[in-house]
Amino acid sequence: MTKEELNSALVRPREISRQVERCREEVERLKLEATANGAIRYDKDRVLSSPVGDLLENKVIAIVDKELELNRLKYELSLAKEKAFDVIGMLNNPLYRKVLILYFVNCMSCKEIGEALDKTTSNVRKIKSRAIDELINKLSENS
Repeated sequence: MTKEELNSALVRPREISRQVERCREEVERLKLEATANGAIRYDKDRVLSSPVGDLLENKVIAIVDKELELNRLKYELSLAKEKAFDVIGMLNNPLYRKVLILYFVNCMSCKEIGEALDKTTSNVRKIKSRAIDELINKLSENS
């Protein structure tokens, strides 16, 4: 694994998490638009609507398409998290593993991690940096 692949494996879950959140917000926005005029009631199992023509049909199609995209992104996120866990699992230091998992997999900020682990934000940044350096060293040893 190269440094670029390592970086990608660690950063990818955070990137996809942001995409998932944006897509989830878009689904909610589309549902609100569709229900704003009272034209549609979106149920878990089916869509109930009054006949308002193509506009309603287009909104329903847009919702379904976005929900499919959301499900695809969730699946991608689970794969990305799995890969990140595999990479982080190479570390022997449990604190390094914990900080990297909280940061890259759980998408917590350094401040949030510091509060959770009773450490300063600066200390968390140093731990994260050292953990990444250790991973890079392990990669160079295995090459």
